[in-house]
Amino acid sequence: MAHRWELPLTSEEANSTGYIHGNAKSHLFNSETGMSYCKKYWQKPYYASEIKYTGKDRDFCKKCLKKYKRLEEVE
Repeated sequence: MAHRWELPLTSEEANSTGYIHGNAKSHLFNSETGMSYCKKYWQKPYYASEIKYTGKDRDFCKKCLKKYKRLEEVE
C-alpha cells in the first residue's frame, strides 16, 4: 500500500485563502484513496508536496505516526 506524508490542505468550502496554519502537522495519506490514516482529512492523492519523515515526531500527527511505524516494520 502506497502512502506519503503531506500537510493537509484547506478545503475551498471552509477557507478559500489556501492558508495552512503554522502549527499544522504532517499527516500520512493513503496514495490510492487520499484519506489520512487518522481519518481526519481527505485530499486528492499526490496534490500536495510530499514531506520526508525526519524523525522529529512532534512535527507529525501522532495517530498517523503510530500507523506509519507499524507499516515500516512490515515492509
